[in-house]
Amino acid sequence: MKKIFALIILAMAAWPAFAAQTNWEDAPACRFMANKALETTVIPESVLVINEFMYNNPGTDDYEFLEIFNAGDMPVQMEGYRLTTGVTFTFPNYTLPVGGYVIVAIDSAKFRMAFNVPAFQWNTGQALNNTGELITLVNNTDAIMDTVRYSATAMPWPASANGGGPSVQLCNPASDNSNGANWAASVAPTGFFINGIEVLATPGAANNCAPPMPVSYPPYEIGVVTTNNANGVTDSLNVRCQLQGTVYGINLRTTGLQFTMIDDQNDGIAVFSTTADFGYQVEESNEIIIRGRITQFNGLTQILPDTVIVVAQSNPLIPATTVTQLDESTESQLVRIENLTLVDPAQWTNAGTGFNVDATNGTNTFQIRIVSTSNIFGTPAPAGTFNLTGIGGQFDSSSPYTEGYQIFPRYLSDIDIINAVSNPVKVNQGVRVSPNPALGVVLIKSESAFDAVRVTDAAGRTVYYNWFAPVTELNLDTTTWKRGTYHVAVMSGKATRLVQVVKAK
Repeated sequence: MKKIFALIILAMAAWPAFAAQTNWEDAPACRFMANKALETTVIPESVLVINEFMYNNPGTDDYEFLEIFNAGDMPVQMEGYRLTTGVTFTFPNYTLPVGGYVIVAIDSAKFRMAFNVPAFQWNTGQALNNTGELITLVNNTDAIMDTVRYSATAMPWPASANGGGPSVQLCNPASDNSNGANWAASVAPTGFFINGIEVLATPGAANNCAPPMPVSYPPYEIGVVTTNNANGVTDSLNVRCQLQGTVYGINLRTTGLQFTMIDDQNDGIAVFSTTADFGYQVEESNEIIIRGRITQFNGLTQILPDTVIVVAQSNPLIPATTVTQLDESTESQLVRIENLTLVDPAQWTNAGTGFNVDATNGTNTFQIRIVSTSNIFGTPAPAGTFNLTGIGGQFDSSSPYTEGYQIFPRYLSDIDIINAVSNPVKVNQGVRVSPNPALGVVLIKSESAFDAVRVTDAAGRTVYYNWFAPVTELNLDTTTWKRGTYHVAVMSGKATRLVQVVKAK
């Protein structure tokens, strides 16, 4: 800017001699050049610097802003000053103090809520261009105070500022801000996240272009970082830490990660990642280390991982705790509720990415969440009375976060049907399975109707469990079963008939 002004001064000094020798009628190009020079004059008293801007925040354009810095030694009365290109805005009666910053944002209310920094709001319906453009600030006589032409793609402008989270910062307000090499992507954390991406910026404060310090993850017990205040808000919000525990249940998401880990003290926490899985495939009983940041979603305390490390496999699981109500103490715990019946079987929709269904033990009502990644999804609603095992959760969209507790059964085997009448077990009576040994699909054929089948392996683990309208024949696919011996329980309201099946290979 100083170089431009110096050139203008030199041109003005030579102007009388040049003008006397010029035939203006024959030199329209010269008239254009003279007018153009006057239009782009940056006046010498301009001490206002376009110092920082966010042209493409993560997600929708709700948090774009630009910052102006007073680099002079006198306050500047900005009434009538205007942003004229990029976005438009006219300043009201406002004085920018020496060394002060003023923000103009796309949405001043959202900006203040996110960053706790006041801002003016530029004219509605405008946004900074995501590919690059010219930003211009003029004073109340239309003299240009400062201009910046940025680019989202041209070097050396920082590419990470294009939707990656950082703002663009002028590293030294005394430097030439028309040179992209004097700008850098911000590395300063704000603690504000959009779609899981932290906004890096310093609105209303000095810029910092220094490289970021290494992130530290001090190890904590899960119980230390999962305490809540009286309103149900996690005490350790945004704390970065390392946690270690055993995986319980399945991945509740088709992409990314959503599962529960519980440590040796039986304290649990949800693990959540929107899209990244860090190369980890969720498997119950894995012992893992998570490095990440503590957050909260609808009352549920969770850790957003930066790293997932598998320490061991086949860790023993802590048995489920039998409870009669769901509350904060059951969040991210393996619990069991007995003697339940569905309040309304029509809620068992098997639709979408999951559904909620209510059940009661005669005293309390419990919300059961069935997710599409569980083998429960797609099966008929359990009839009669049943016991239920699952992971405690919470979904409470407003403060105080003291309601909305749920239970997430992991597998079909977590639903334990209780027969209402005497149900004696009969072995190999009136039931045939063929072929046996089994290779693929087998046919279960019974002399009398049955309405449920449970298959367990030699260790007593349920590999199949389903109930349905009464039938006398059922095709059962054994393709995914491992080689070994299985017990097939064919059940009706009057009896359970048991037959042994061998999976050949």
